[in-house]
Amino acid sequence: MRPLCAKGGRPSVDPVVFFKLQLVIFFEGLRSERQLMRVVADRPSLRWYLGYYLHEPLPDHSSLTRVRERYGLEVFNRFFEQIMELCFEAGLVFLMSLSDVASVLAVLTVHRK
Repeated sequence: MRPLCAKGGRPSVDPVVFFKLQLVIFFEGLRSERQLMRVVADRPSLRWYLGYYLHEPLPDHSSLTRVRERYGLEVFNRFFEQIMELCFEAGLVFLMSLSDVASVLAVLTVHRK
């Protein structure tokens, strides 16, 4: 299989890391993957959350953009709906109606276009 692969391509991004990064970009109110990776590089707490040591290289912002485009909007909507449901079940979200959830998803949709 190795002879069929391109030499020197982008390293893969762990899906768990990718979706953790999507939570960071949302909750930090960031506008781009480039900005996200600058923030993550500067904050040891975010590196810890993602499972990266200080000396480890982080995923490239362009790889995140490619992964996001590959997954598509439907995957993001399902992901955030599931996160909201888990937050409700854990008692972390109070007095939030379905219209509030729809508003959050609308913001995500606009943000991701």
